[in-house]
Amino acid sequence: MPSLSVCMIVRNEEQQLPGCLESLHGLSAQIIVVDTGSDDGTVEVAKAAGAEVHYFEWIDDFSAARNESLKYATGDWRLWIDADERVDQATAGILRKLPKRAAKPTFYQVHLRSHQTGDDYVSMSMSHRLISHHRQFRFSGRIHEQVYPSVMKWGGVEKESGLILDHYGYALSTQEMAKKLQRNRPLLEAMLKEGGNRTYALFTLGQNYALGQEYERALEQYKLALQEGGFRGLSLVPLYNNLANASLKLGRDAEAEEYIRSSLNIAPEQTAGNFMLYRLHQAAKYGAGQIEALESVLEMSRKQGRGDMGTVAQDVVIAPRYVLLTLAKLYLEKGDFVAAEAAIKEPLSENLETEASIEILLRALVGQNRWEDVVAAIDQGAPEIRSRYRDLMGTGLIKLQQFDRASQFYAKWRQDEPANEAVTRRLAGIYAKTGQLEKAERLLMGLQAAGSKDN
Repeated sequence: MPSLSVCMIVRNEEQQLPGCLESLHGLSAQIIVVDTGSDDGTVEVAKAAGAEVHYFEWIDDFSAARNESLKYATGDWRLWIDADERVDQATAGILRKLPKRAAKPTFYQVHLRSHQTGDDYVSMSMSHRLISHHRQFRFSGRIHEQVYPSVMKWGGVEKESGLILDHYGYALSTQEMAKKLQRNRPLLEAMLKEGGNRTYALFTLGQNYALGQEYERALEQYKLALQEGGFRGLSLVPLYNNLANASLKLGRDAEAEEYIRSSLNIAPEQTAGNFMLYRLHQAAKYGAGQIEALESVLEMSRKQGRGDMGTVAQDVVIAPRYVLLTLAKLYLEKGDFVAAEAAIKEPLSENLETEASIEILLRALVGQNRWEDVVAAIDQGAPEIRSRYRDLMGTGLIKLQQFDRASQFYAKWRQDEPANEAVTRRLAGIYAKTGQLEKAERLLMGLQAAGSKDN
């Protein structure tokens, strides 16, 4: 098995570091932790896990700290990872199957799966996180550092690994996010002044503003990045998508559409661009366009679920259940009850019996006049479902002409709510329908007597 060195730089990460180190368990790796000034229990956590701990004075330069970590690496391969990241266990085995030695300078693309709040939406990006043992490799960039330029300078070979890292650095509270953005912004601005890859620097500064909901300033940086012309081909797709997102946030729909079309012209099979198109049509209340865009998103989501992450450097992954729920609502609005039922069945099969999904199913069944299925769905539901849709249940029993069951159902309901006049009248109607006229008359007379007392 090839030897692996895991290189980390940390500062005050005692909360996040244990999870990261746990995800590395079983890889038989040299774990290098370079501490840049922690004043919590980070160092103790690292030592307890058997990591090599080294120290480096922080100089507002992530690349300098990364390069320090590489100095201590002895493995055939070096994986760099942060404390707020985790090696996906389903793909961790890839690290055990790497070649013993790389004859040529080699670096692997790794999928970075960034989580925010909730599980329905994560962003995916490609990152050069796994590099061969070559001493000349160096990181560059004061922040959002990269090893790519160095590897390419030395004739590096780029490969796809299939490895996934889960990133939780943006799954933060509003206050924590604001603090992180404010910490990073001066470094981004300094990196921009220092020259180098201006397109990338402008793009990442725009992302910082967008995460802080400063969309006007974000849009300005994105436009400058586009003018610089440093991105080509597929690398333009994330830039166009970020331009579109900022434009949509500012209500500039026509401008957003231009960027979305440019993105999809380069890469039609991507989730982010098609989801942006859905949002554009949603703002315009264009139902057919929303459906078409979301159907494309659903197709891409299913491919991603099968491990096909596509070729776009930055994309998003949207849970199919979320897409299906939204599609089902749109099908209902369109009057396509069969499609609505088909769309909502998958979330329901995953035991995602939310109030919204149950309502969609029932409306779809009613639209198809399938009252037997309506009654069965309510009858099999949880107590709160049976309570919420009590009236629909009674209507279904009457529609099915199950009058004996209907009379028992409404009699029990009247017992629970004796002052409910509508329920009493409905029960009287059932009695009259089935020839039980005396019972019907007594109920109606009781209503009249109650009305006289009120007057």
